[in-house]
Amino acid sequence: MASADGIDAASRAPTPVAPDLWARWASPVQQPKEGLTLQRITRAAIGLADTDGLAAVSMARVAKRCGFTTMALYRHISSKDELLLLMFNEVIGPAPQIPDGLGWAEGLRVWTRQIVERLSASPWAVEINPTGLNTPGQLAVLDTGLQILDSTGMDYGDRANVLLVISGLAFSHVRLTADFGRTEAAGTFGRLLSAPDIAHRFPSVHALVASGAFEDEADPPTAPEDVLDDLELGLELIIDGLAVRLARQAAAREAAATV
Repeated sequence: MASADGIDAASRAPTPVAPDLWARWASPVQQPKEGLTLQRITRAAIGLADTDGLAAVSMARVAKRCGFTTMALYRHISSKDELLLLMFNEVIGPAPQIPDGLGWAEGLRVWTRQIVERLSASPWAVEINPTGLNTPGQLAVLDTGLQILDSTGMDYGDRANVLLVISGLAFSHVRLTADFGRTEAAGTFGRLLSAPDIAHRFPSVHALVASGAFEDEADPPTAPEDVLDDLELGLELIIDGLAVRLARQAAAREAAATV
């Protein structure tokens, strides 16, 4: 359901997937302990990405990590694109766990929080940017989100659009937080801000930096709680706006019924 910029990216061509890929994922063939499975290959690739970044993932390096030849991997996975889909599926899924009894607004908060926590643990996943609804994990996230909005009475198209906006916000914040962490670690963040004429040329930017908005030494810059803190304002604006819209529609229906 999610692309790196949100739920879907219909303007791009979908990543090709072998017709039986997800059937093989759901029902792995029983093999000897030392044998290869899609799950084992995917775990090895995720381990590489978590340690060295997505650029470090290649079929050859994953094969070496598994103790097999590259050709052995190709008997299970047809391409690196397919491997990336498997990796993304493992990170984004399974379906978020929403406690019973929550209203739609709190349900959306929990849904978003779980997506952010998963992506923050493996922020390279936002770089994969799968198009369309190509993984079971995406479908599970979408299905849960649609169910959360049942009580709103919105049609499914409107529900999907709300989830698109929220997931886009979540993905963007995870990416920006990871980028901020990399530039901060490299000492390259804000170099231009030290220019002598910066306050005169960009007074509002100067005021933003001077306010301490970018200072947070308590946690690593990619910590999930940091991303959630930064996300909160945007998420609450979306939820508040949706609540106003729903109230307006309810009032219009009531008015129409009394005419």
